[in-house]
Formats: sequence, C-alpha cells, structure tokens
Amino acid sequence: MGRRRRLYGSLFLARPFSSEVAQLDASTGTIIRTVASVTGTVAGLATDPLSGDLFVSSAFLVPPLYRISNFASGPGTVTVYASIAVDGIAFGQDGTLFAAVEGGGVAKITATNSPTPGAVSIIDTPFGSGDGIALSATPGTPFLYINRNDGIITKIDVTTTPPTFTDIFSGGSRGDFAAVGPDGCLYATQTDRVIKVTNADGTCLPPPLGPLVPTTPPPPLPPVANAGGPYAANEGAAVAFNGSGSSDAGGLALTYSWDFGDGSPAATGATPTHTYADNRSTPYTVTLTVTNAGSLSNVASTTATISNVAPSVSPISGATIVAGQSFISSGSFADPGQDTWTATVSYGDGSGTQALALSGKTFQLSHLYGTGGTYSVTVTVTDDDGAPGVGQATVIVRSAQEPLQALISTIRNLVTSGVLSAGNGNALSAKLQAAISELNVGNNIDALNELKAFINQVNALMRAGRLPAGEGQNLIDAANQLIRVINTP
Repeated sequence: MGRRRRLYGSLFLARPFSSEVAQLDASTGTIIRTVASVTGTVAGLATDPLSGDLFVSSAFLVPPLYRISNFASGPGTVTVYASIAVDGIAFGQDGTLFAAVEGGGVAKITATNSPTPGAVSIIDTPFGSGDGIALSATPGTPFLYINRNDGIITKIDVTTTPPTFTDIFSGGSRGDFAAVGPDGCLYATQTDRVIKVTNADGTCLPPPLGPLVPTTPPPPLPPVANAGGPYAANEGAAVAFNGSGSSDAGGLALTYSWDFGDGSPAATGATPTHTYADNRSTPYTVTLTVTNAGSLSNVASTTATISNVAPSVSPISGATIVAGQSFISSGSFADPGQDTWTATVSYGDGSGTQALALSGKTFQLSHLYGTGGTYSVTVTVTDDDGAPGVGQATVIVRSAQEPLQALISTIRNLVTSGVLSAGNGNALSAKLQAAISELNVGNNIDALNELKAFINQVNALMRAGRLPAGEGQNLIDAANQLIRVINTP
C-alpha cells in the first residue's frame, strides 16, 4: 500500500513497487513529479518536523532507512540514514523518529535534525512484527500506537520502565497503515476495513478509553450485466449470444442466466447458443441476469430478430408414360421453422391448380394424362407466413401408337437375330400395324381385337417351339400393357 505524507501544504506518496517517492497535487491526487528513487520496495514515509526532510523505509527485511533532502525544486538528495530494516515510521514533535522494526520491536532515533543520526535504541515488544506506527496527538504525551500484522492495535506508554503495552483493539485482520488525525482519534487500515479508535490518548471523546468505532464500509456494488447484441438470425438457425462484457467491480466471479423470450428453459454460461423454432413479427426480448459471488444481481436486455425461411421442396421424380396412363410420384419438403403449411399442384395439362394434401412434410401425386405431350408438374408449398417453396417435375406422355411402333421394332430385331422367322415376324407385325391403323381413326375396339389376335398368335408360336418362351412372354406383356392403356376411360 502506498503511504502519503503532507509537508507545508504538499502531499507525498511512497510507491512500493516502483521504489519511488512522488509529489501529488493535493486537490486532485494526481502525480506531479518524482521526488526521488531508492533501492528496494518502499514501505513507510514520514516528514521530519524540524528539517522538513522526507524519511523512507524499505520493506521485506531489507535495510536501510533513507533520508531525502533538497527536493523543493528538483530531484531530492537520497542518503542512507540508518541501516535498520523497518516498516512504518513516525516523528514526534521534537524530531524523534520511531519505526516499527521488522521481526519485532520499535526503533527510536534522536536528533534527526543533524546530518548524521543520533543514538539508535530499540524498545523490545512482546509481539512480532508491527506494521503501521503513529504517535499521540497530545504534545509531551509519548504514546505510540502499533498496527500489528496479527490484527491487534497496541498502545505503548514509553514513560514507564519498562514500557507498558496495552491492546486497544483485537480481532481484526492484517494491520497496515496507522495515523492520529487532527481530531485526536487513531485511524488504522486493515485488510478489509479502516478502524477508528476514539479517545486513544485522552483527546478524542470523554475519558477513560473511548469505544472502538469501525468505519462502515460502503455497501458492495452489484455486478454490471451486458447481454451484447442486438442479434439476428433465421428461424431454425443457432444464435450465438455473448455476455462476456458483463463485469463485477470487486472482481467477484459471475454466474449467468439467459431468458431467450420464447418460453424455452433458461440457459447458463457467458456465451450460450440458442435456436429459435419460429420467427415472429416483433423481435424476441432476450434477458441476461448476472449474479456475483456475493449474491448480488444485475439484469440487462437485448433483442433477437428472427426471420422466416420459406419451405424448400425437394426434387420430384418425373416419368414417361403412355396416354391413358396415370402419372404417379411422391415428394417432400423441408422448413426449419415451426410453421403450418398448405400445398397446391398444377399438372400442366389445363386441368387447373388444385389443393394437394400433405402428410407431415410429404405428399403424393397422381394424375391421368389422356393426351400425348410433355407436361410440367408444379408443386407449391406455402408456410403460414405466406412464403412459398416450389418444386417441379417433367412428365412425357406418349400416344398409344408409339409403343406399338416400338413393339414392331422389337419383332424386327428378333427376326434379324434369328430368334423368329421372317414369315412369323411379318405376320405378327401386320397385326400390330393393323392396331395402329384402327387407333388412328379412333376405332379402339378394333385395335383391341388386333392386339388380342397378336397375343393368340404369339402363344401359338411359343407352343410350337418357334418362339422362345422368354421373348414370347415379353411380347405378350407389352401387348397387355397397351390393352390396359387403351381400355382406360
């Protein structure tokens, strides 16, 4: 802890870990200049009332005791005054220097007004190391006060032989600085408080010995919450929140509790993530509560703006069919939001747009095409925010005549490969060609009769061993498929 001393309206500060003595602006407390630098960690600082010189002690059992002179207009002159290891130092009005000796005892040095120290004597104490030391305010009353490291304040009466030691305060924490104020009261700093001792020497409150009045520390400050933000994301996407800007003036550890404003359970930690299931028209209010180790809390709020995401329809499988057949397919869609959806489908053949039933996030397509052509099937899924998602498929519808021509080509290939004789092949092709001619003029019944005759002839060739069973069955299956298509209303 730095020690301060006034001299003729000036204020000086011992800076322990920079080993400096600085002059302060008494009105603002800011450092004006460095008066002197010494070796070691400075501890005590006092002003000689006779010479006006500054005396500085070193801490941690390291001598010496320094004297600083000639510092009025520039850096002071530093000399080693006494090779003793002391901590707190204080002057009597006659220039006698008293110092708390490291390890125990009180040093007394007379005639500090002379360039060299006078006699040094040690007052033995029944306790270990003291820290701060102060003298009574009453002239001629040689009472010393030692603020001890064990939390006890002891008064030493040096007028008796041997000196008399009286504990005037106990039960405190580690002692440090001590001083008698202009009011005659003793003030002593300890680890967690400032002790005020009234009537320590008969000048502060009525005798005999005034009560001990610990100063009331200011109430602890709550932490300061900082929720960060504002935040923005799409529905279904994780939002990274950051409350690490929260702080506690006392350096206490903080706990964090987040309310994301959507009814979800509270989250903990300084940097949680959270996924909003759905968007809404106004931002969500996000509330962060931070609590320090002293159970004091503070709250901060921010907002999270969550945007809607339109449904995404997966690719739909198309098909190639024959006129009179139904197009059958299925599909699905994705949406990260917790929405409700409606769907429509247009099969592209002039039948119009119609409602499409949904099962969860899937749908089924079924439509009969009566005329050949290429058609675009369009599925539209719309969420409850009005955002659409579109998927498409292509359906190629061939006329019945096209598969008949393909079947004729199959027969020709069987003839070319030697599986079927040319005569039998021509006979089968003739029936198929007749079916095509009937379809071209709208005679579906006659076309069906030709196909049935074709199937009978294939069966006869198979029974006669003139057409292998496998190839024959393929021809029959293709003909039956055409019969079903032609029979479809």
